[in-house]
Amino acid sequence: MTIAKLSTDALWSRYAAGREVVVRNELINRHSHLIRFHAKKLAPRLSLQVSLDEIVSAAFDGLLAAVETYNLERNVKFATYAAKRIAGAVLDWLRSIDLQPRNLREFERRRDRVAVEASSDVGHRASEREVARRMGLSTRRYERYVRQSRLGVCVSFTALFCENDRTHPGTVSVREIPCASCPEPSDALDRTMLYEHLCRGLCPRERDVLRLYYFNDMTMAQTGTSLGLSESRISQIHRHLIAKLRGGRSKRDTLGAAVA
Repeated sequence: MTIAKLSTDALWSRYAAGREVVVRNELINRHSHLIRFHAKKLAPRLSLQVSLDEIVSAAFDGLLAAVETYNLERNVKFATYAAKRIAGAVLDWLRSIDLQPRNLREFERRRDRVAVEASSDVGHRASEREVARRMGLSTRRYERYVRQSRLGVCVSFTALFCENDRTHPGTVSVREIPCASCPEPSDALDRTMLYEHLCRGLCPRERDVLRLYYFNDMTMAQTGTSLGLSESRISQIHRHLIAKLRGGRSKRDTLGAAVA
């Protein structure tokens, strides 16, 4: 019986016994609906500077970790367990890209809360001095926290805004800063992500051949010399590599479509 025809319970039992990658991927595929469900649920509580697609990407890592660490003997529903792992993965990702220390984040939350309360009491927008007083901070210290908070805001280096656009008055234009001698960082990142994606399920030797032949643009002979193998052996490994990639492509496409 093929993997796709097995029940989910049978898949869990088989994965617990052998930790097969193909079984793990099928389990991820069957539970992929949890990714977008929890991403949409978490999105309103997160920063507006992150997109839903970025949250979905982090949530996928959480689902992967949930499948790999789920224990059938604990008698906990997988959906419940996965919800915690997905939320944890998204929060870990947010912390990893957050340039501000925790005390500044706490200051920002408290400042926003106090500002709303003060504005409600006085009937108009409260001044910075009034907010600082209610927070029990001196004006000087409050302003120092505000300056530090603003320093943590990320702005893309390539997005230099020009408010005086003569061609389209009143609009904001984005100026690109090209560098003819340097490759685009995004291109290198795309190649790295593609390589890591293709390497799933490959043995170390196949990964080496994939990297040298396709990503380093070496010939079969050069690849063999680099790995200390004959050209015929590299050709043989290459055939197995292509067969694996073709065999797993449909599975990855199904998973990608479900996540999208």
